[in-house]
Amino acid sequence: MNRRRFVTALGATGAAALAGCTQGDESGEETTGTETSTDDGTGTGPESDDSPESVVEAFVTRAAEGDREGVIALLHPAHPMHPDNAESGQEFELDAAAEGVEGVRTEIQTRDATVEDARSITGTGIFFEEGELAGLLDGRDAVIVGARTVGGGATAFQSLVVTADGEWRILWQGAETDSGSDPPALHPRVVDEVTVADDGSSAEVQFAESAANGPVTVASATAGDEATVESPAEAGSLSVELDPAGDEVIVTATVDGETRPVYRERTGARRIVEAVRVQPPENDDSPWGMTARVVVADFESDGSLRAESTRSGAENAIEPAGAANYVVVGIHEESDEVVVTLTEDGETEEIHRERVAA
Repeated sequence: MNRRRFVTALGATGAAALAGCTQGDESGEETTGTETSTDDGTGTGPESDDSPESVVEAFVTRAAEGDREGVIALLHPAHPMHPDNAESGQEFELDAAAEGVEGVRTEIQTRDATVEDARSITGTGIFFEEGELAGLLDGRDAVIVGARTVGGGATAFQSLVVTADGEWRILWQGAETDSGSDPPALHPRVVDEVTVADDGSSAEVQFAESAANGPVTVASATAGDEATVESPAEAGSLSVELDPAGDEVIVTATVDGETRPVYRERTGARRIVEAVRVQPPENDDSPWGMTARVVVADFESDGSLRAESTRSGAENAIEPAGAANYVVVGIHEESDEVVVTLTEDGETEEIHRERVAA
């Protein structure tokens, strides 16, 4: 995997772009520092050159406003996501998730930051060569700013802010890694595998041996076929008829009194997700850990394609959706559930859902 190509493809909304958006709470926990709203009535956001905190605040504000050029202007020339450092054919894009951000709280975590301090930020060991940070920090002021976005899914991240030509600029950002308790485990796996007939006329759903007893329904959205079983593990499988021109297989299950979708896949001409492939980290220093690559079929759309993992809370989006080859999202190191949605003309529709195992 080419690391800079990967980062550029993810876009930029602070740590949400660099490490998969880490969901947090919005309980109003008191934080020292400053809080800035992205809606200041002027459309320009806070001034960016007064302090390291204001640079980070302006970055988030401009990203929320869709101001691509304004965001780029706040990046240090050596930032791996700066367009000047992108590979040929790669374009810097903002993450569509930034539109839901309403504000950001910031605080100075480390003044007079050293190379050792900078190395503590997630991802610096991957994107900066040995000795590169020392050269970039030599003779310059450097500060580490902690930030948490407000609105949508709260994201906590750190920014390494360094002077460049006398102005504060963002050299790197990484997700906060001390996120507290581990997320709860998922319900036992229900669907093991789904096989669609070569002519697209039917689908067979194989159930996992771990599937708990309780009603499980397999349905086809277009053909209108449906089948239900009370003991999926014992039954082994169910089949439904499909519209060969294109359909959607939907599996719902009732576990602990809760009925919810556990699998969704489009077929034929309606297919958007080709596959979901689990990718272990390249090495122990990888800032993303375990990820899932959602491989996208060739289709036309000017909307936004978003992949989310329900257990780890990570998410990532690409826009326009029709230009995407794949979307990468962080997943829990043991197991997770990947949900893919498509937003067009303000309407969001779930198009794929499946469990993945590391």
